[in-house]
Amino acid sequence: METGRIKGRGPDGREYVVRIFTQGTEDEDRWIECLTCGYRKRAEFGARAKAEEHLSGHCDGPLQHERNPTAVVGIMIVAGLFVLVGIMMIWMFNQRP
Repeated sequence: METGRIKGRGPDGREYVVRIFTQGTEDEDRWIECLTCGYRKRAEFGARAKAEEHLSGHCDGPLQHERNPTAVVGIMIVAGLFVLVGIMMIWMFNQRP
């Protein structure tokens, strides 16, 4: 699942795009992939920083960050479920005689 993209323009005006995505069943298995030059690397920690570092070799201007709204909504749903389970557990423990 793609979680974000970082874009930048090179000195020649060419647009460079690095996407950040998860692969497999574990969200910790994160990758970065440059859609322009084909560079691909596993980035378990600091995926955005590694994507920016790769783009710094291509681009000399500001970088644009984009997030995948589907991933953000998914994170919000999971966080809401944790809160709901926590409230239910507190309520169940308070019902004990």
